[in-house]
Amino acid sequence: MHRFMNDGARILNVLNSGDKLPPSAGLFDRDIIEGKRDVTSLIEAGMNFGIGEEIMMDSLFRYDESYTNRKFTMVSTHPGILDTDLLNGQGVLVDILFKITVPLVGISVEDCGVLQSSILVSEKLHQFGLTLVDHFGYGRIRDPAFADLIEQHRDWLW
Repeated sequence: MHRFMNDGARILNVLNSGDKLPPSAGLFDRDIIEGKRDVTSLIEAGMNFGIGEEIMMDSLFRYDESYTNRKFTMVSTHPGILDTDLLNGQGVLVDILFKITVPLVGISVEDCGVLQSSILVSEKLHQFGLTLVDHFGYGRIRDPAFADLIEQHRDWLW
């Protein structure tokens, strides 16, 4: 990717919790990542995965020399609640949850593609330095507490 990237490029990191970051205290647990403890809730699992992914992306751009001298924008987002079969077989509670939420707030895969493309071309990314965009298209800047969390765990996770 980086060999073909021009200055001013925009990178979209689509992750499961992109609209929920930054975390509350305790939502990134090294014991879960190392397999020493099981997750106790779907939120805890999603946050640990999403936060870990965000730390890895941030670390990639910091440690990979191919990126360090490039000027680009990276934004993380959540795709939204998609009307797909990807969550089938995740358990009875998830099946029930998605039977209710998809008709209420779900979007099609096509609409998700339009939203993600719209985020990438938005001038607000550069104007306001947005780093997180939710699935309704509302953006925000990375919280200082989340930036501290990334610094705290970056070397360990990398």
